This record gives sequence, C-alpha cells and structure tokens, in this order.
Amino acid sequence: MVQRPGTFAGFVAVLAAVFLFVTPAAPLRAADTIDYRPFGDILKKYVSKEGLVDYKSLKANRGPLDDFVKTLAQVPTAEFRKGSTDEQIAFWINAYNALTLQVIIDHYPIQPGGFISSLRFPDNSIRQIDGVWDKITFRVMGRGMTLEEIEHETLRKD
Repeated sequence: MVQRPGTFAGFVAVLAAVFLFVTPAAPLRAADTIDYRPFGDILKKYVSKEGLVDYKSLKANRGPLDDFVKTLAQVPTAEFRKGSTDEQIAFWINAYNALTLQVIIDHYPIQPGGFISSLRFPDNSIRQIDGVWDKITFRVMGRGMTLEEIEHETLRKD
C-alpha cells in the first residue's frame, strides 16, 4: 500500500523528484564527490507521479537509500565548497529529502505520538515521530545535523 505520512512528507518526496531531475546528474564537479543516480532510482521506484511513497516497500529494500545517506556523510567539505551555488543547494535539498525518507522508514509504520499529537496530526504523519525536526541527528559531511538545521540554518540561511 502506498501511503503519505502527512502532506509535508508527500510534498518532500515530490520536491525531491522534481528537483533531482532538474539539477545536474553529478552536481559536485570537483572530483565527482557524489552521484545522485542511486537516489534518483529510489525516487523512480518508490514515489508515484502523485507524490505518494511506497514506504513499506522502501523499508523492505532500504539498502540503496542507506547507502546514499552514507555517501552524504562522507562528502568532504572542501570538495563541496568547490561546487557552484546551485550545486550546493541541490546537494542540501537532496540530502534533506533523502534523510526525511530515511527517518520515515526508520519509524514505519508511524505510530501516534500521544493523545494531543493524535488530535493535531494524522496518525501516520511524520509529525508523530518525536524529535523528527530538532532532536534526531544525521551525519552530513562528517557532522551531526538535524532536519531543522539543514532547512533553517543551511538552506534558508545560505
């Protein structure tokens, strides 16, 4: 069954699909630091044209996503900085979207977070995951970051 854990996660998946295919295949020209094709293959396989994600299948076959996320952790900052502004933005948007997919499948099927949370958000919403924006950390370019830091302190700030 294809599910959309809240409208935001569905939007994120669509944004990932759209942005990935309008950006260069290898956005960091300096030493070909990262290859986005594996992430593109994930999106093609698990995200429908309507923006619905087959989280159950993605979780069952999570290896390629986990491998792509490991790649994000290993990108050298010096190589990243050699990329153009557009290439750097593409990197951060793709990282944000890949990490969002990963945190959802880490908690899939998403359970209600409590009485108040259940009243405010759908039971299968990403917002039911405690600390999803500001407590759960991911390795990107060798440092721990939250989704909030990527969105507000990196993408919006820079």
